[in-house]
Amino acid sequence: MHELDDWPNFRWEEEAIAPLLEHTRHQQVEILAYAAALTTQDAAETTVRHLTDSAVATSQIEDEYPDRNAVEAATRRRIVGGPRQADQSQRDEPGIAVVTADTSTNHAVPLAAERLHGWHRALFSSPPRHDITVGRCRDDRLGRMRVVSMSPTGQTVVHFEAPAAERLNDEMDRFLEWFNQPEPEPDLIKAAIAHLWFVTIHPYDDGNGRVARAIADLTLARCDGTDTRSYSMSTEILYQRAYYYRALQVTQSGSMNITAWLAWFLNCLADAIESS
Repeated sequence: MHELDDWPNFRWEEEAIAPLLEHTRHQQVEILAYAAALTTQDAAETTVRHLTDSAVATSQIEDEYPDRNAVEAATRRRIVGGPRQADQSQRDEPGIAVVTADTSTNHAVPLAAERLHGWHRALFSSPPRHDITVGRCRDDRLGRMRVVSMSPTGQTVVHFEAPAAERLNDEMDRFLEWFNQPEPEPDLIKAAIAHLWFVTIHPYDDGNGRVARAIADLTLARCDGTDTRSYSMSTEILYQRAYYYRALQVTQSGSMNITAWLAWFLNCLADAIESS
């Protein structure tokens, strides 16, 4: 889709999305009412639990399996405070916990390229990765970025080819300008578009999905208007992983009409809230 002349002018069918948007908003309002009734301590515990769930789930979507206890301990320190062992540095904390906590505690802070690069460095700080470019956009020195898999017959199947590296600065600038400006579309729609747009730019050698889901979480936190995290979108995406990847693939290889992607995203979000 990024090769189309009207990229990135996303469009969708309002009449198809309106009832889904209304239903998801209703779910959101209901759970925010529950969250508002929590004590300060219970709200903090709820936030720690759901941020931990999100950090673990978004990693497992990519077949990464962080230590849940370590993720929860790091998340707790960032949300409610607490002691740090004398021999423990911030670098020892699971990077994904650093990222997910930031999407909650600093959701009102404008999004900048350096912040995204910081998230990327956190993801690959421990253990360090030397086979990819960390903390900055890819350079395609080994060829165009492609998402591939192997067929049952052993042949390479290309699911997606990302924009060339020389386009990335302009693409990122355009995305961030849009993200940080008030837009006419509802915030829940913006979260879905932000996720799709960023992962289509695919600016990094690895970790694009985790960063895209973090951007969506940050947008949802802004939409909720509270620091209390009361549901985990990534946990629901993990349950629906096959449908998630299929929805992305179909949308990225289609037109700029993203109705199907918005419908999938809103339904998944509603399911996440209902589960919570």
